[in-house]
Amino acid sequence: MQKIMERKIRIHVYGGNKCGYQTRAFLLAACDFFDDIDFQYKYLADIRLDGWTLAQLIEWLKQGDIYFILSHPFQGHEIMEGEMEGWDLSQMGIQLASNLSGRIGFPRNDKLKCPVFLQDKAKYIIPCEDYFNDTLIVNRTTDGQLDDSTKSKIEK
Repeated sequence: MQKIMERKIRIHVYGGNKCGYQTRAFLLAACDFFDDIDFQYKYLADIRLDGWTLAQLIEWLKQGDIYFILSHPFQGHEIMEGEMEGWDLSQMGIQLASNLSGRIGFPRNDKLKCPVFLQDKAKYIIPCEDYFNDTLIVNRTTDGQLDDSTKSKIEK
């Protein structure tokens, strides 16, 4: 703690874009602290431009004393997965949770596995299945094809 007090607290913030609602609300709330805290931002456009992998984004978040993830981590990455190496969307939630749990930030610990945060619509609809029509979860391979379990369900 002594090292942090000798310098400004460093907060790393990842957001979908500079003009997004979450980013604007965060900046408005944080503006009173700009003199005392070193805020560093990365947006989806920065990640694409710099060619970062998921591991590099996670490492950057860990380098801050505190981190904030202002948009769901999948935002825009479904496009990136085919274009950039190092973005395995099926592993993103696992990697975030295993590397950031226990650190000071938002979201943290089990919230990093929350299906709403991870945009896993199937998982957050399942508890309400009595209220919805039957549905089929369609899983795709990294090249966009239907996976074997989805093909077998369709064939039935």
